[in-house]
Order: sequence, then C-alpha cells, then structure tokens
Amino acid sequence: MIHLYFCEKSEREAAVRLALKNYTGKECTLARTKEGKPYALGNPAYFSLSHSGGVCVIAVSDEPVGTDAEVPTGKIRPAVLRSFSDRERREISSEGDFLRHWTAREAYVKMLGARLWDMLKYLEFYGGNLFAGGSPVPEKITFFYERGAIIALCAKNTEFEIKGLLKV
Repeated sequence: MIHLYFCEKSEREAAVRLALKNYTGKECTLARTKEGKPYALGNPAYFSLSHSGGVCVIAVSDEPVGTDAEVPTGKIRPAVLRSFSDRERREISSEGDFLRHWTAREAYVKMLGARLWDMLKYLEFYGGNLFAGGSPVPEKITFFYERGAIIALCAKNTEFEIKGLLKV
C-alpha cells in the first residue's frame, strides 16, 4: 500500500523525513544518488516526491515508487509534444491528455531513479499503458486528481491511501 502525503513546497525535505517516520517509525537522513534521486539513509521505505504550482506530493511504499504531479496551466507544451510518438500524439487532444502522458513517463523514471531526458525517446504511453523500448513495463500507472493537479503513481502495486497534509 502506497501512502500519499501532501506538504508545503518550502517544507518538502522535512515533510519527506516525517512521512518516512510515519510510515516506518524510523528516523532518517536524506541523501541523493549521482543522478540526483533522493533516498533515505537508515530507513527501509522507498519514496518519491513531486511538486507543481502549489501542490507537493510525497509517495511512500515498501517497494520502489514514482510519482509526478502537474498543475494544469492551460497549455500543451509543443516542444515536449514533438518528442512523443505519432501514436501518442493522436491520443492527445487536450491539456489533460498531455499531462497524463507526461506524468506517466515522469513517475516511471522517478521510480527507476533515472533522468527523464535520458529516457524520453525510449518511453511511450498509449492506450493507458507505458512502454519502454517497445515492450510494456511490468509496473502499473495510476492517475488521480487532487488539489487541482493530475498525479501519476508508478509501482508494481499502485493501491494507495491519502494520509493528508503534513505540517512540519
């Protein structure tokens, strides 16, 4: 079960430590991989963090997890859309469609701990499924809307529970 927390963007690092402590009962220190992915020292849980506009979401799980949140701005980003396949572009007729395609990719890449731009052309999201190098990924993508944002979760099991707003 993935636990989801929301926090103030300015408090995100302290909120991640609190979310991990709430999930496991253990204190932790945050560090980063060479790719820049944050992880917790001294805590067995996985987490992912995303923020957009005034929304900041933290996903915590026993297994690798990725999340991405995007607040609609009223625009589809043409430069990014050009990097999508023809099959994907045929599915995108609104900003909401675009954001589902984008957040699916980003949540998956965050789950892997990779960098999005290194994998952008390698990934394809169509028909509600994510593909890497032409093959479907084994992880699931789940979307939901909260606090004015579209949020994507990526994990082997995407059952989630919203735990609420963390105040640090």
